Amino acid sequence: MRILVSTCLALVIAATASSQTTTPGSLYLARLVEQVCYAFPLNANLWSDPASWTGGVPGAGQVAHIPPGTTIYLDQDTASLEGIEVQGTLIFLCKDLDVTADWIRVTGRLEVGTPGHRFQRKAVITLTELHADAPNAPGNKVLTVEGQGQLVMHGDNHGPSWLRLAQTAPANQDQLVLEAAPNWNVNDHIVVASTDYDMLQAEEFTISAINGTTITVDQDLSVPHWGATEGPAPGVREYAEVGLLTRNIVVQGSPTVGQSPHLPGHVIFRDATGAGLTINLTWVEFRDLGNEGMLGQYPVHFHQLGTAVTGYVRNCSLHHSSNRGFVIHGTQGIELEDNVAYDTIGHTYYLEDGSEVDNDLIHNLGLVTRAATFQVGSEDTDIVKPSTFWISNNDNVIDSNAAAGSDEFGFWMGEPNLSPTPTKFFKHNVAHSNFDTGFYQNTRPMPTPSNPTIWEDLTTYKNRRQGIWFRSYGVSELVDIKAADNRSGFYVASTGTPAGLPMPTLTTTRNSLVVGVTDNLGVPSTQLELHHGRSLPQDTPWAPGIPPLQALVGYEVYDGPVLVLDTHFVNFEDFDYTSTNPLWQRKAGALHQVLAQDSPWAMDPTNAVSGLTFEQPGTRSVYLRDALPGATGIAMTTILDLDGSVTGTAGSYVLANTDLLVPPFSTAANFDSDWNAYVLPPSAGYVYGQLDFRNTDALNQPEPVTIVNLNEQAKSFDSTAPVVSTQHHTVSVPINSASPAADDIYAIQYPVGTTAPTSFRLTLRDTAPNESILVVIPIGSIPSNVTHNGSTIGFIPLNAFLNSSGNAWTVSQGQFVFRLVTGGSGSTVFDGLPTEFEVFP
Repeated sequence: MRILVSTCLALVIAATASSQTTTPGSLYLARLVEQVCYAFPLNANLWSDPASWTGGVPGAGQVAHIPPGTTIYLDQDTASLEGIEVQGTLIFLCKDLDVTADWIRVTGRLEVGTPGHRFQRKAVITLTELHADAPNAPGNKVLTVEGQGQLVMHGDNHGPSWLRLAQTAPANQDQLVLEAAPNWNVNDHIVVASTDYDMLQAEEFTISAINGTTITVDQDLSVPHWGATEGPAPGVREYAEVGLLTRNIVVQGSPTVGQSPHLPGHVIFRDATGAGLTINLTWVEFRDLGNEGMLGQYPVHFHQLGTAVTGYVRNCSLHHSSNRGFVIHGTQGIELEDNVAYDTIGHTYYLEDGSEVDNDLIHNLGLVTRAATFQVGSEDTDIVKPSTFWISNNDNVIDSNAAAGSDEFGFWMGEPNLSPTPTKFFKHNVAHSNFDTGFYQNTRPMPTPSNPTIWEDLTTYKNRRQGIWFRSYGVSELVDIKAADNRSGFYVASTGTPAGLPMPTLTTTRNSLVVGVTDNLGVPSTQLELHHGRSLPQDTPWAPGIPPLQALVGYEVYDGPVLVLDTHFVNFEDFDYTSTNPLWQRKAGALHQVLAQDSPWAMDPTNAVSGLTFEQPGTRSVYLRDALPGATGIAMTTILDLDGSVTGTAGSYVLANTDLLVPPFSTAANFDSDWNAYVLPPSAGYVYGQLDFRNTDALNQPEPVTIVNLNEQAKSFDSTAPVVSTQHHTVSVPINSASPAADDIYAIQYPVGTTAPTSFRLTLRDTAPNESILVVIPIGSIPSNVTHNGSTIGFIPLNAFLNSSGNAWTVSQGQFVFRLVTGGSGSTVFDGLPTEFEVFP
């Protein structure tokens, strides 16, 4: 049953300042005017007046319909309604008000305060029962704004909405000293972020007193919350965030007791007409919203609005959500600023599918982002890698935000199914207390952007795995990064120069500070942590068969190429740690390799450093672990010391302790037992290049393949790892630049009884110009064609081959023999152009 508002209701106030008498009705209206936030017309329609409606004031179970051209002023609590249809205008008068409805649809204007007349009392909108007639989706509890609808809510300003501690707040006390005096109230609810590895050390309190920058809460802190700058200047700022949860305008759901999944209701802004919505929200509290596991049903959801929207959400709080948080989907130009989001299931600040650009996420706090147990649509990312900030397009402003605890990532950056773009603006952000990684970027597709992506002034601390996990598919820069107390400060990968990329990839880290352990001891609880006197990022096995890895490292090289420039490392020294599995030995070190000792991925031989400094005593500059048998990855670690800031001699290599890398003379390469690595000076005349053998036969051949340096019969490398759907063996090989006529000769050997491939690709790259090697490969069949760098190149006889010096191939004793010579005219290991042969059956 629907009740319609009448078109007009005359209200007359008879009383004036000089009046001696008043009627009861005029006295009621005079008092009402005293309570409003601003003056309203005398002819206004009041919700409480039966004359405002056709059929009387809407009652329980009914739908209140406000038609176009009509304005209703809400002056009393509503009944428990089925719904409210706002096609005209609904304005809340300034008094305590409760609105209860199964659903609310706004195609007109719903107003609770304006920027010039903020709502200063308490307004609570509660979405109640599931109802088959609900808009947007049957059975939903929903507040939906559609078409040209306007949702305007401006609560009482209690800025700032979140602050940081000014000093450490010890456990077992009830006071917090903030960085600035808050404009908060006694009895407001706040949350204090964890500053340890466990995000669940975040604590909720009620304010019992405020004195300047000091607030007293209703109970003692159960754990310490850190507030100090760690390491040398400029230092790593580890200050707990304190967020205000209370607002005087509340939109809330009503979960059913014992319901699974939880379906408390949601708020959605949608516009199929393209006419354009207006969403202006400041100082609003969204609590107990988000329908668990339901696609598109989130606490605050901007749904495919394109550019036809005027929208901002500022100084709002969103907490205890059952399905994500602030979601921007197919929408441009939204501003999320100074908001607090706490205890959400799934992604919290979520740019959904990569089409979202020109949105501003500025100074938002997110903490306690939990993994979902229900899959949302076809996605399982909320389950496997929930992220406080999920940013699927770089063309947005991400500035001064804090990701203070997630079950996986703080910031997840990626661009699914879209051509990537350089970062528009990513600066001044903080990520800490995440179970996995503070800042994660590993999904940039090809092609790469023509301009560098730049990530600047990021602080990461107390993340259990990595402060930063970063892969570049183009030229990227990590600038002015501050990292501390992470199991690994940086875990950096690139993609070399894959086919189809217009330029090589490169990740440069510069002007950064990386600290291992600090005075922030956290809350040790396990036997191992109590033994060390501090909490540990990983005091339980990393994976079956892999022991705890609590030694902290600064910069882990995954593959490359990567550069580390002008960066300072502090406090990377060992704990008294003894591994239960010596194959997984791991000591602290500023420079390290990829975590997995069985990694099949080869290291780029142009990984390099310059301008590094190390706080002494107490910092090991390098530690390179031994590889497990058959591993390609860390066994091939080479780090070129461009200026001697690591080794003391410019142009030296730091090499993993691996047969294939170390030259055959002991006087040139010096083994550093503390580093578990060789140092090879430039006087040895060696550079390194990447030899990539890829079997392109339709059927994979059995592993392993052995790569042998025939000049050094004892030097060999066994590979056991297929990559994608083919055999792919990539190794870093030494090239004797001092004696170019004496080419290094490598043989690729298959096991006895194994059929050699009939088609394959062989590449030498990532080294200096005019470097050469010989490669011998068994013949699988007579080739129909052989190409060099894409053009057919013919066979030449063995004698002619031996008297030549360029790229060529021949056959000898039933084997192919290739000479690979890099191109280019530069003078450094970064200037060589790849040389590639491909054999077709």
